[in-house]
Amino acid sequence: MPTFRPSAPPSACFIALHVESFAAQVLASWHTELAGIPFAVVRQTRNGHKTLVHSCSAEAVRLGVEPGMPLPILERRYPQVRLVPREERLEGLAQEELQAIFHDFTPDFRFRGEGRAILDFTGTPALREGSPEEACAEIRKRLRYALGFREIAFGIAANRAGAQVLARKARPEGILSALGEGAEELLLGASPSCLPNLSPAARATLKKYAIQSLGQLLRLGRETLVTHFGKEGEKIYAMVAGLDLESNAAEEEILEAETILQRDINDMDALHGFLRLTVDQLVFRMRKVGRSTNCYTLEIRYADHKSARKTFFTAQVTQGFGPITDSALKVFGDLLTRRVALKAICIIAKKPKRETGQLSLFQTKDESRIDAIGRALDKIRTRHSFGAVLNANNVGSL
Repeated sequence: MPTFRPSAPPSACFIALHVESFAAQVLASWHTELAGIPFAVVRQTRNGHKTLVHSCSAEAVRLGVEPGMPLPILERRYPQVRLVPREERLEGLAQEELQAIFHDFTPDFRFRGEGRAILDFTGTPALREGSPEEACAEIRKRLRYALGFREIAFGIAANRAGAQVLARKARPEGILSALGEGAEELLLGASPSCLPNLSPAARATLKKYAIQSLGQLLRLGRETLVTHFGKEGEKIYAMVAGLDLESNAAEEEILEAETILQRDINDMDALHGFLRLTVDQLVFRMRKVGRSTNCYTLEIRYADHKSARKTFFTAQVTQGFGPITDSALKVFGDLLTRRVALKAICIIAKKPKRETGQLSLFQTKDESRIDAIGRALDKIRTRHSFGAVLNANNVGSL
């Protein structure tokens, strides 16, 4: 009787994407008059006291402009640099376009910040049809056609941390791979500045000790790194040693959704509609990554850049539209004042945990029907974009 050996599992392959100066490239793609000129995208801090450079064009970078630079210093040193306000609505549309493109290559991807994402290509048809480098080239081609992005870097590795390091090293437009021979040397030779998600204090400590490569960090060892970097030393050592912290970090990530109003309004019915829309966006993102929580924060921002926020709790851990909306509407009524018109609504899911799939024993038929409709819409939105279809039961009158 013939015997069959099971095929070996596919080799792990992760691709990290980094769009340099994401906010600036988004504006340049929508406003053709910004192409080829030095400009800076500015924003006010949360408390509204300072205006800083959020992002800047490649031409501005060559002049010496950097993100985080205060506006008075920018105006004094670089009067030739044009100032442009940030447009988060356009960034959201660009993010949805990125999602649509990624879905044509893999269903498993996650955004790691503005213009940054991790795509799991392990066992995907894209790798059976070509190399990871060819997949990166195709993604870049489609992004340039759809969004006009120019500076796009890619990192390819067998784990998420390595892919992110290489994507940062490949900036602004390179493709670096750490698969096969020489992978360890390439990763350990990278600068510590390529490590993702380090605090400013950790980066300052790296600079203080003049550490030039990840190999140096690895040779210092776990205990030394913890001594000098505190709890962050464990994280640094794990990343450098090639350990993948994604499964642990995902439990603590923050999910949020924000609606920027195209015009400043005070109409309460319309504002309630936009609040429902924001909750709908958050629920979609929570379902997509399989997370739920009972702790949320609602933040509203006014036209004069003042803001107010409040944390609230639902009766149980949930990712359901109804319970979250009911609690958010109550908090919204407490936060809102009529002094000036509202500009933006943001809701944040804090410390989301992995969704167990357990149904509530007290769920009504109407709640079950709404949940089923929401999940059917999720499939359409995942394939296209969130804005491809709206749930009339959820959004109400806008």
